[in-house]
Amino acid sequence: MVKLLKQRLVKLDATYLVALGLATLITLAMSWFMLSSGFYMIVQEALYPYSNYPVVFFSAGNISMIPIWFAMCLATFMGINEVALTLLEKPLLAKIKMKLVTGIAIMIVVSGVTVVVDYIVWQVAARSNGYTQCPSGTLLLGHKTSSAWAKDEALCYSKEVKYFLPTGTH
Repeated sequence: MVKLLKQRLVKLDATYLVALGLATLITLAMSWFMLSSGFYMIVQEALYPYSNYPVVFFSAGNISMIPIWFAMCLATFMGINEVALTLLEKPLLAKIKMKLVTGIAIMIVVSGVTVVVDYIVWQVAARSNGYTQCPSGTLLLGHKTSSAWAKDEALCYSKEVKYFLPTGTH
């Protein structure tokens, strides 16, 4: 048994193991971020159109962090499963590998669909709750994926509102 395991261990590539280790660390860091503040930020931004804030901000694509995070977790599990499959050669692990590949593909598609749906739904909700989009270049200079929305268009041109933006409080 030990001799057989040593023969299978030779099949593992050191570069692959290092890459898997780095991917695992990145996935753990992303998980920590998502659990500590990421989910909160995403939900907060999704609820902005329903708030009574005078000015709100929308960043396209933030919501896609959720399916991307799931895809990262699945990809990391797939890498770990690949190592286990190489070492143990169990048919169940091969079936799990196919399910993980399918899950990653689904999460990539869901990520793209989520961005499009969020972009449309968020803007419809903001408009229906009295917000108008600030003209480009008024509050958010150089932000191609973010937009400011105000209940009163005069706030789009306010120097006081613009003053607080560089602090990262939006």
